[in-house]
Amino acid sequence: DVAYMSNKYFYLTGNTVLFSQTITDDNKGFDKCYQDADPTSENISDLIETDGGYVKFETMGDGVALKTFNRGVLVFGRDVVWGLISPADGVFTATAYDIVELSKAGICGPNSAVSVSDSVYYWSPLGIFQIGVNAQTGSTLVAQNITQTTIQTYYNNIPLSSKNLCRGVFDYVN
Repeated sequence: DVAYMSNKYFYLTGNTVLFSQTITDDNKGFDKCYQDADPTSENISDLIETDGGYVKFETMGDGVALKTFNRGVLVFGRDVVWGLISPADGVFTATAYDIVELSKAGICGPNSAVSVSDSVYYWSPLGIFQIGVNAQTGSTLVAQNITQTTIQTYYNNIPLSSKNLCRGVFDYVN
């Protein structure tokens, strides 16, 4: 899967997310997921903000989908959901980001995640989950099962093969 945020492209492959160098005005850098400086150089080996890079999620299982949301990119795996979150100013750089585990409930299928104005919803084998901003802190992201107190019994009766094929949609009018 591919996502775009903060002038960088994010590419999901297996359990790894590659992120591109910062895209320049002449549209260069989207295909470079490495640093500009030579990492073996004695003079300049440091990362700079505009570099590309990667993050490996060992416990995620197979990566399934990416979604941009709020200050980061949500990384959906079969077993867990992670967030690559930028600092408070909302700009993701190679030198300033956090990796946050959001949920131990992974996603069923790549098409089940849907973004709305203030949340991302997705189907998990355990229920339908909402990822949103914590109202008390105003900055941290939280995931919660929204079917647990409503339609959980009905949801549990849907075969997993059907859940894997579901497509999330949102009706902006209603």
